Amino acid sequence: MTLSEIAKNAGVSKGGLLYHFANKEALLDAVIGWIQEEHFFRYQEELKKGYGKIEAYCRVCQSLDLEFKSHQDLNISSILTFLTLMEMNENVSQKIKNDAQSFLEYLTDDTNKVETLIIKYAIDGMMMSNYFEIGNVSEKLNEELYDYLLKQARNLDKN
Repeated sequence: MTLSEIAKNAGVSKGGLLYHFANKEALLDAVIGWIQEEHFFRYQEELKKGYGKIEAYCRVCQSLDLEFKSHQDLNISSILTFLTLMEMNENVSQKIKNDAQSFLEYLTDDTNKVETLIIKYAIDGMMMSNYFEIGNVSEKLNEELYDYLLKQARNLDKN
């Protein structure tokens, strides 16, 4: 995807985009930085409400999943384009991998690692299924799955 295409999809001129971002890498770095900050902020907000670290993660993922479903302008093509751009930039890709690994270590520290990872991977898988529209289930069943995983996370956080 070119900067011209990105600018067109964003409803701004290419010059306006280049005023703020020197190139695609700078734009990608800014977008990923914003996403990570937003996720971290939401996670911290859930912790402040008194949820344990695993349940807080589940709640953030559930809210992101619901928000994603409400954005009709996001589609598989835009997600794949974003992932491709991210993978093409080794520095950004490595930073994301390092951050994800650090968070995983934090999440599984002082918990039953196997049970924690079962919950995390189930949540992550549900989100990816919904994002890529693969193996979707009814809204009711999706909600029941989240409720079940939240209950499991709550129990795990107590131990």
